[in-house]
Amino acid sequence: MLGTPALLGVAVGSYEAATRSSVDAEDEVTGTVCDLAFGQDHLAAEPTGLSADPRVLDELGISEGQQLRVRRTDDEYAIYTVLEERPEAPNDLVRMSGEGRCRLDLEGREFPGVEDEECPEPLDGCSLADAEFEATLSASVVDDKSATEARKNGGFVEHLADYGSNEIFLAPSGGQIEPKTHEQAHVAGEVAKVTTWRAMGWRKGGGSFTRYHVPSRLIDPASFPDLETVADRDFETAVSFNGLCDDGIEVGGDASMAFKQMLVDSIEQLMPSCSIPVRAVDKFTDEELLVNRLGDDGIFISQSWDVRRAYADEIAYGVAAAFGASVQPTLNSC
Repeated sequence: MLGTPALLGVAVGSYEAATRSSVDAEDEVTGTVCDLAFGQDHLAAEPTGLSADPRVLDELGISEGQQLRVRRTDDEYAIYTVLEERPEAPNDLVRMSGEGRCRLDLEGREFPGVEDEECPEPLDGCSLADAEFEATLSASVVDDKSATEARKNGGFVEHLADYGSNEIFLAPSGGQIEPKTHEQAHVAGEVAKVTTWRAMGWRKGGGSFTRYHVPSRLIDPASFPDLETVADRDFETAVSFNGLCDDGIEVGGDASMAFKQMLVDSIEQLMPSCSIPVRAVDKFTDEELLVNRLGDDGIFISQSWDVRRAYADEIAYGVAAAFGASVQPTLNSC
């Protein structure tokens, strides 16, 4: 099961990373990126995944299930998840699909604006699709810079606002990965005084999703220092703000339908008249999803770009209101 390494990463992976960090781990090592080997069909459909020799992972002080930054040049790099520990000879071989390698060849590629296309198409065909090349592997996934600097010059950062609450709001794909989700989490968390974690990525010229997106089910807190500080806390509820390819707003997660409907009602109180309806759905219930791992009750809010562009604040305030914040409702009649 592809989600299993990430799920184990919360417990086993975090323990192994802690024990490995007690030895002298390298900040980065050089590897050779190659095509998938026989028997790695499970990686063919995972452009954000790779396999690596356990000895290389030991050098970096990380484990299977954690994230890894692969850098081909100063301007060509991307975030991947180690989905398989695989002994190799030589041991510096890193294997990924052709589409995975194309994530390291974005220069000169035209990316449609988010207003034109919310969900990026697969990267079919590039100069690296069948190539072998050297790359630098680093366990440091997030950049040591502010969100302001990352927004201006490109980068991938995280931010934690810890209010010591029993709830946590998440935006695991903020910045230009899934635009406005990080702003929603910030607004809702600040108004409701709820602990908030956001990961945010920007790439100049577009392609932020392609470079930085880590599927929620694969995010390992051990790869995000801020997130790791609260990952073992027993949150009663976790709410995640996310994008959606289809039109609409869906409130899913492994929380009960009654809980999800309560949140739907709170959001709809803040939505203007005649706007698109909010639906509670029996979706996004997988235990591997980050939001379902962190909270006893997980709420996964997925929203299309049209919805976020028009009603990002209304949705954020609606979520805050559901957690006790005093927010003025909107007259909702048509």
